Amino acid sequence: MIHRLRIPVARNLSLGVSALALTLVAAAAPTRAQDGSGGASLRFGISQSLIAEDNAELDVTSEGTTVAATTGLSFGYLSQTRTSRLAIDAGLGFRVLSDPDTDGTEFDRTTPRVSLSYGQETRASALSLGASLSVDDVQFIDPLTDLENLVDLDGDGLLDFDELTGTGTRRAMNLNASLELLRDARAGLTLSASRRDLTYSDTTNPDLVDSTRTSLGATGRFDLNEAARASLGLRYSVYDEDGIQSRETLALNGDISFERPDGGYGFGISAADTTDGGRYGVSVSRNLVLPNGSLNASLGVTRAASSDYFVTGSLGYTAEVLPATTINARISRAVSSSTSDSETVRTFVSLSAARPLTPTANASLGLNFARSEDTDTGLATGLGTFNAGLALALTEDWSLNTGYRHEFRDEDGVGSATNNVVTLSISRSFVTRY
Repeated sequence: MIHRLRIPVARNLSLGVSALALTLVAAAAPTRAQDGSGGASLRFGISQSLIAEDNAELDVTSEGTTVAATTGLSFGYLSQTRTSRLAIDAGLGFRVLSDPDTDGTEFDRTTPRVSLSYGQETRASALSLGASLSVDDVQFIDPLTDLENLVDLDGDGLLDFDELTGTGTRRAMNLNASLELLRDARAGLTLSASRRDLTYSDTTNPDLVDSTRTSLGATGRFDLNEAARASLGLRYSVYDEDGIQSRETLALNGDISFERPDGGYGFGISAADTTDGGRYGVSVSRNLVLPNGSLNASLGVTRAASSDYFVTGSLGYTAEVLPATTINARISRAVSSSTSDSETVRTFVSLSAARPLTPTANASLGLNFARSEDTDTGLATGLGTFNAGLALALTEDWSLNTGYRHEFRDEDGVGSATNNVVTLSISRSFVTRY
């Protein structure tokens, strides 16, 4: 639950300055750090950020400017041995906010989160367990900050482009586990299970309803020789949403890959039996190792449950084109199921560049575009960003980040909207090893 307290407008600036001052005082306190490669470490982090946006909710007609000053606190524990790893991460934020929806200034608690992961490996097997819980204000969940996750080629249950609008609270809980057997043999087996629960409260968007997705999977690996490998996987998932009947999906994926000195190539097939019908696909892939980088490409055809055919695939290029300047480019297109279990065609294009300006300063530029089209209705939503950033390492523990981001959204039947975002943040980490 998000707790809010209204504060007079006149105190907005003083609160933001006071929060920053308290952060700096706390961060300046001495910290004990031990050298060495101990098996465990504790990490504490504190940050202060200031964000200004001229259309934070990407409304077709902007309601006005939003300014937020957020103090973030984080904690991490990591324990590692030669065969195991245990990690715990937690965070909490406090935000002073002034936006068009308030007749003053709000103070609220933001995004409590906690995650736990455990892994253990031996020569013959590997176990991985994970759990996470987060509570978010829907108004501040911004898929534009991580567009690539919206079009991940490897999984279903991706975020709906038009899902996170309005206000309210979302609680997200994730559980996952995998067990890899016979790692040292020419044939092996990986078992996996996952569950994702989304719970909403006090929402103004009627499309935000509680849902659960549960998945079970098994994948067999076969090493045909030193350079060839084949795999065959089966996954079963159940999607439950308030007000509709459970939807089941049974998916089969197979591929064979061949390694060569200059990279590798492969062939893949996929088939999924969904509530709406069958989805089938074939693809070929090629990876090339280049003198200054790498090139990865795949091309395929997918027959969607709607009986339409779509060309799918991806193209990725990474290179160091100038001394110390890294370029990354990617384009991908895939047919998958979203969090509401509707089948969509997702296209993603990105271009980014990063370059160190000095030993302690790094500059970056990025351009991203993503488009989601419902295969049944044909309705589409496009999202895009352009961002520029500068990161400064003030000391070994202090860091300063500033940036600008331009966002746009174009949704069939709704219209288009833009947003300009300016950010400034300062942070410090405290690490103790033992």
